[in-house]
Amino acid sequence: MKFKIIQTITILVFLIVSCGDNSTNPIPKDPPNKTNSVFIWKIEKSGGNGIYSTDGSILKKFIDKKARLFEVTDNGLLFFDMMKSYNNSMDKHEFYITRLDDIDTLNSLKFTTDVSIFRLAKSGTKGIIYYHKTNETYLFDVASKTATKIYLGNDDMISDIELSYDGSKIAYAIMNLNKPEGGEHRYYLYAQNIDGSDKILVSDSALITYSYRRRFHFSKDNSILVYQAGYSSSFDFNLYKYSFGDMVNTKLTSELSGIYHIVLSPDGKKIAFVLDPILDHEKPNQLMILNIESGKLIEAWSKAGSEPILPLWLENSEDLLFISKKDLSIINYNYISGTSKIYFTFSSEDTDRIVDIFYY
Repeated sequence: MKFKIIQTITILVFLIVSCGDNSTNPIPKDPPNKTNSVFIWKIEKSGGNGIYSTDGSILKKFIDKKARLFEVTDNGLLFFDMMKSYNNSMDKHEFYITRLDDIDTLNSLKFTTDVSIFRLAKSGTKGIIYYHKTNETYLFDVASKTATKIYLGNDDMISDIELSYDGSKIAYAIMNLNKPEGGEHRYYLYAQNIDGSDKILVSDSALITYSYRRRFHFSKDNSILVYQAGYSSSFDFNLYKYSFGDMVNTKLTSELSGIYHIVLSPDGKKIAFVLDPILDHEKPNQLMILNIESGKLIEAWSKAGSEPILPLWLENSEDLLFISKKDLSIINYNYISGTSKIYFTFSSEDTDRIVDIFYY
């Protein structure tokens, strides 16, 4: 059965109050020049937060607003949500789509909504947004300034979403609210074409741990979807690969105790993730890299008190950035040489934690 796209609209009816005026300064199609910078969503000790950027030498506040839930596309577009105001009955959010090279003037598409934005996702050039309270998902096309409502065929709450690199496929996890007695909630991982066709159940035991990072990723050529699955009660977490060509699931690891922050390399050959040895409290968290083809699993970083989080592959699929949480540093690990170096260290006086990072 094919699900139909419900409608294409230039504003989100009953959700969006206003849209920024781009008639004189439209967002150009040509991408901005690469900045070779890391973009960070940072929480400050004062309670504030915002998006910062660093080229490895200096740190500057990129957006002087309470920005959150951001994504950077491969053509230099920044998607982010900002809480504008709050009262006892309703949040007010502003959702921006802007270019990285025009952030000072916020020459952007701006939407104001009364509904909390729960998840953002991106393709190479487009973005997607899921509204938590109304279970609605919209695909944004910046060039045409339209938002297309996507029907995912289920009224249950979506726990996470991911958009393929070319924007043709979407994967999403749905939580089954009917938890068995003495058991735990089960998450169902689905994938389908963006038009609603060819919907498949990838896994009925997808493991969802709360984080702003997704737990499943498409390869750039759409041939595979990698994801984590398992049950927390048995501490049995593993990585899997679903191949769309032969429609086969392959278990890539066995008997891992805890998996977080998985990320697929741009060449689709390696998965980086954080391993939490839940059953061994004396052992520190480890940054691991799995070679999908050979099955070889290597330890990229394990340092007592360091706690690696948020790995991020660079375009060459060799360099891997990650946050050393306790050190408040960005570390650069090279997969070929097996060496690591400090990319940038944050001030402990004004930094509470790093929530997410991107590179452009």
